[in-house]
Formats: sequence, C-alpha cells, structure tokens
Amino acid sequence: MVLVGVDIGGTKIAFAKIVRGVAKNKQVFPTPSSYSQLLALLQEQLALFKPSKVGLSVPGFTDKKGTIIFAGSLLSFLVGKSLIKDVSSFLSCPVKQCNDADAFALAEHDKGRTLGIIWGSGIGSGFVVDDKLFSSQVELGHMPLRDGTLESSCGGRFVEYNYALWFKKEHSLPEIYQETKVNKHVALFFDQVLEDLASGIATAILLLNPDTVVLGGGASNLPVLRELKSKLRKKLPQEFSLPTIRRHSRGADAGLFGCVKLFSV
Repeated sequence: MVLVGVDIGGTKIAFAKIVRGVAKNKQVFPTPSSYSQLLALLQEQLALFKPSKVGLSVPGFTDKKGTIIFAGSLLSFLVGKSLIKDVSSFLSCPVKQCNDADAFALAEHDKGRTLGIIWGSGIGSGFVVDDKLFSSQVELGHMPLRDGTLESSCGGRFVEYNYALWFKKEHSLPEIYQETKVNKHVALFFDQVLEDLASGIATAILLLNPDTVVLGGGASNLPVLRELKSKLRKKLPQEFSLPTIRRHSRGADAGLFGCVKLFSV
C-alpha cells in the first residue's frame, strides 16, 4: 500500500510517501497561483507516486459537501471549489481531506484527548479524541476577545502589526521577543500577548478537557513555554489539573503525517 500525504500551504506544497511514520521521497514546490495550475501540479506529482490512498491537508474551512468556503488570502482561488472531488476525478484510489490544524493535531496525537494549536502567523486548532477528529472546525483563533479575536491579538502577523502601530517601527516576531529583554514597554506589550494566548488556551482546556496540548507553528518555537504554563495555571481553577503542554515533535512535516492518518481514524 502506498500512502501519500499532500500538504498545501500558502507559499509551498509538499508531497511525500508515508511509510511506518517516515516521510519518504518528499517533494516541495512553490504553491501555484491559480486553481488550474494547482490541479495540474497535483495530477502530475501524484501520478509519479502511484498512490493507493491520498491525504490532503489544506488551510481553511469546508462545508458539509466538501466545498472550500475559506482558505486565507494566499489561497483565495480555492474558495468555492471542491478540491477533494476534483483530485478524486483523476485518481483511482481513495482521497481524504482535512484542514491544516486538524492534520497537525492528528500528527501529534498519541492517545487520549489531544488539542493541537498552530501558533504561527495566525492561530489554528484541531482536537482529536481517541484517534478520531472531534470536529472538523475547532477554531480557537476565532474566539472573541475584546474588540477582536484571539488571532487578532496573538497571531504572529497581528502581533507584528500591533507592534508597528505602538512603537512606530517594524520587527519580526522573534525580533520583538528579543527586544522584550531590553525594553520594558515592549516587555509589557508582549506579556499581554501571552496573557491573551493563555486565556484562549485556558478556555479551550475548560471546554474540551484535553490530556495534552501541543503547540506548533513558528511562534511556538519562542522560548516562552514555561511562562505560558505559569499563566495558564493562574487562569484555571486550582482543582483543575493542568494537561501536558508541549511543543510539536513532527516539525514542518506534521501536515503530511496528519492527513494520511485520516485513513486510520
């Protein structure tokens, strides 16, 4: 059996054969700028793999019929399209699809109840219970927060935007974090980001009661996990046990691993 994972992102698309938990023959290409070009690339590359089953990881949301209703600004050409139907039309094998946050949660899941949170330019989340997706749309990033959402407060690109508004200069998220060590005003600014992120995660913990919370995405690589855990502990009732909270283990290949796990759940 040849299991093939396809991870479609805003800037790149990756293909790999998944064998006993290892990504083999991985190929990475720039994401095409149109739907027809994307389908052509998928058809060309998947033909080379000769797959028995194909999993697709795609940003955004689909409706109950499988039509993509939101895919972010870089992949807006996907909106209104049924990617899984169109890919199935040129393959003679089963195809399954999930969004990138669900794929991340599936990839990082071991046992019990796993909440996967992608903390990158935005915030996405997926929830897996006993090897099964709890829902296809557990959207922590869209949780209302003050006048916006959790994502508009804590998502990497929003933190950079808000920093530029407050401090009249542009920095990347890692640069902002480094500046917290020498500028107390920036430290206070970033502390509020962590407070808001902890509030969002605490709410999800109270609602979903996960055994494990896994952080992925570029922002999760900042050395703030201990501080985030401390803030979470203060936001949860004392009698409520804090779940295991850790960073991702699959790295950039989580989407590839997660989408093929759809065939085992």
